[in-house]
Amino acid sequence: MALAATAAHIERIVRKYRQVERLQAADQAMALHESRSISYYWAEDGVLILNGRLPPEQGTVLIEALQRADKWIETPDESREARRADALSQIAGKSLSGEATEIDRFQITVHVSAGTLRHGTVDPDDPPTIEDGPVLAPDTVRRLACDAGVVPILETGEGKLLSIGRRSRTIAPALRRALKRRDAGCRFPGCTHTRFVDGHHIQHWADGGETSLDNLVLLCRHHHRLIHEGGFSVERVDSTFRFADPRGIEVPATAEKRSRGNVYSLFDANVDLDIDADTTVPAWYGDRPDYDHVLWLLRS
Repeated sequence: MALAATAAHIERIVRKYRQVERLQAADQAMALHESRSISYYWAEDGVLILNGRLPPEQGTVLIEALQRADKWIETPDESREARRADALSQIAGKSLSGEATEIDRFQITVHVSAGTLRHGTVDPDDPPTIEDGPVLAPDTVRRLACDAGVVPILETGEGKLLSIGRRSRTIAPALRRALKRRDAGCRFPGCTHTRFVDGHHIQHWADGGETSLDNLVLLCRHHHRLIHEGGFSVERVDSTFRFADPRGIEVPATAEKRSRGNVYSLFDANVDLDIDADTTVPAWYGDRPDYDHVLWLLRS
């Protein structure tokens, strides 16, 4: 396309293509994650002003922490906003005092259909949602369900409750200890994280994968997200693991520790191109590009 268009055309096509991509569930989930931020500044009257953006699953964790910390507050007559401020201060104080420790499991309730878990598709009439919260991308739900308690609920097509099964699917404590002993931390090449790691099902249990040591691998939260929402993959090869980027290329053992999968070598991408004086001259005849048609072709 670059051979037949100007640089301005390509820039606009790429911008529009990115807009279309953001509408896709997994990309939208990654975009939400990449946009996370917390900013603060001191106002003239001496108070600290906070402003932040958190993706749904992180936001739910914060809300859960604030609600739990609210039980510590001894000022029931205060406003809800004031109690939240006191709760946040309590959380920070306990963290700095060393009372807070890593909590392997906390409860976030997500409602998701069996079809979404198994096939990664979303029923418009029954999208996966955090309880009392926003809709989640299918890949995000599958990541959260990698090592979580699942309560199966059988309903009719009209939503009438038929039965509720027992909670299952969580990695048992003994198996978790064996997994941590074997992997000792995140197994993504180059990563050194040993805390706040998740047990990832190489073949998702919703796809028939067993919750066994051979089908599990430890991943930090960042690389666990890359496997699900970022297009990366992992497979078991004998006694080790093979990771591949979204193009299917194996991630080398000396990979960048925080590899995000979106920085590729320009040399590798253009090694077979013959560049000469006419390379940048477009074959454009001056007509108006049909961007809708271009995007339709790119997405078809």
